[in-house]
Amino acid sequence: QLQADAARAVEEALRERNDELVDAVGRLKRKDTEHHAQLVELKAAHSRELLRRGKEIDEAAVTLRKAVQKARLDKDREYASLAEQERLRAKETVRIAEQGLERKLESRKKELDNAIATASTTAEAAWAKRLRDAEAEHEQELHSLRQKNALQRGGDEKR
Repeated sequence: QLQADAARAVEEALRERNDELVDAVGRLKRKDTEHHAQLVELKAAHSRELLRRGKEIDEAAVTLRKAVQKARLDKDREYASLAEQERLRAKETVRIAEQGLERKLESRKKELDNAIATASTTAEAAWAKRLRDAEAEHEQELHSLRQKNALQRGGDEKR
């Protein structure tokens, strides 16, 4: 009887220990499942965060490209504007120079006309006529120069 009681007590102790181990294994499996679910959620959250950051980076890159493109266009417009201003300044300089030459020519013509009108001798009249012919030749050269400048300006404006 004592052996049977001892055997039952050992069996009972083993069954209790087995039940405890089964419970412990069950708890470990539940914790492992929970941890696995948490790990899956963390990976999903990490992926979402990477996607969000990637989208932000892509948007920033697009914004940067647009800003660079706008800056290039602005720079090109500014260069074109400066070139146009320089062209207009050059045109005005040529116009002013032409006016100066015209004034000098008119003054010289008046001087020659006066010299011819007041020439007291035939030699002075002949000398004045030669000067007038030389001035006419200079006037013709000035006229040719103006035509050449006008043609150049016409070509510049067409560009």
